[in-house]
Amino acid sequence: MTGSNIWPHVNIGDLGNLYGLVYTRAQKGDIGHGTAGYYLGIAGEYTLLSAAQTVGTALAQNKFSESAQASSFTPEEIQKYYSGMQYHGGNSRGVADRSKSIGWRPKREMDDFMRHIKSEVIRVEKRFGKKWEGGNQSAAWQK
Repeated sequence: MTGSNIWPHVNIGDLGNLYGLVYTRAQKGDIGHGTAGYYLGIAGEYTLLSAAQTVGTALAQNKFSESAQASSFTPEEIQKYYSGMQYHGGNSRGVADRSKSIGWRPKREMDDFMRHIKSEVIRVEKRFGKKWEGGNQSAAWQK
């Protein structure tokens, strides 16, 4: 797997705005329902490699890792962590044309998405991961 697979992103606040707009318009009866009632909340797309590289950079910049280098899972790791399923190796794509046609406009874009990944890496690593003490490579790791 090269990480070149493509996935959509959307901020939860933008998605909430879409839900509110769909609800309001559905109450008025001026939008479709059934198969004409699917409204996707997609602000943009990213590759899993770009997300992994952002995670690696955040780990290295915050001294949670010595390297920012992203790497592919080995077959053994895929078996261990994903029960052998390679679902993450596929694409998940869509377009938000119908959502935009009723006036929805996401406010947060790719830069916001990547900044959020970085902040989540720090939050999750501090809460659940190994914490780097002392800020140098000879310092001890502690749980």
